[in-house]
Amino acid sequence: MLRAALERYVSLVGEAATRLDRPFQDRYPQIPWHRIIGMRNILVHGYDSIDDQVLWDTAVLRTVDLIAEIDRVLRELGSGDST
Repeated sequence: MLRAALERYVSLVGEAATRLDRPFQDRYPQIPWHRIIGMRNILVHGYDSIDDQVLWDTAVLRTVDLIAEIDRVLRELGSGDST
C-alpha cells in the first residue's frame, strides 16, 4: 500500500509538471522538469520494473528540495516579480 501511495504521489507531481507550458518551465531551470516528467512517464507506463529505492528516494528525499524550489517560485509569482 505504501508503494502504491508513493507511486501515485510521484506520478501526480509529474502530471502537474506536464501541464506547465514550456516558457514557464524555461523560466525556472533550477527545477528538473524533464526528470520529474520522465519519472511520471515511467510510473504511469510501467517501463520494466520500478526500483523501490529509486521510488523512495524520489518521493521522500528529492521532493524536499522540490518543495523548497516550488515555494520560492510561488513567492516570486506572488510578489509580481517577473525576472
